[in-house]
Amino acid sequence: MTRWFLLFGLLATLTSCHSAPDKPQADGTAEPVAAPPRIGALMVETAQRFELAGKARTAGRWELSAYEVGEIIELFDVDMSRAFLPDVCDDSISEPMFSQLLDHQLPALKKAAEQHDAALFAERYQLVSASCNTCHATCAVPFVEVPDVPGHDVPRMDPVDVQITATPTGHGEPEQAPPAGSPPATDAASAPSP
Repeated sequence: MTRWFLLFGLLATLTSCHSAPDKPQADGTAEPVAAPPRIGALMVETAQRFELAGKARTAGRWELSAYEVGEIIELFDVDMSRAFLPDVCDDSISEPMFSQLLDHQLPALKKAAEQHDAALFAERYQLVSASCNTCHATCAVPFVEVPDVPGHDVPRMDPVDVQITATPTGHGEPEQAPPAGSPPATDAASAPSP
């Protein structure tokens, strides 16, 4: 029992040591400063909203699409501007790209949705996607791929080098795909008889 109190006391001490400094208010009292948001959680919300914007566009739900892009703009402007990027990110690439997305590409995508212009929306969607993928590559997460076509899962979830094959029980089991250019594998039961 004493161990739990010691552990709780240690955690409370460590937590209080790492809290953000207090910000003075006009009346002289201190107001706690919120910790910066986590970039991972913000990216998950951004991906969800980007996917919804694309799917809404393909469903002809233009207002919903414009709304979701507007929410992404707000995420970038309010939250992501306060978040810390991982140390592996190349700031010389990610910071200008962030500005380009916030100031130009995302507003242009929203405008295309507001104008109900499918061709322009597809073009702007592709530009935003390319910027996202370039930034992901500079932050050592190139495998987090944003599709360049509206209506697809974000991040891209289509199989890369794994095929799903049915088993006798009817459940899919992953198998490694054969190398490109190799003939399809056959088993003895399905091979033609000589």
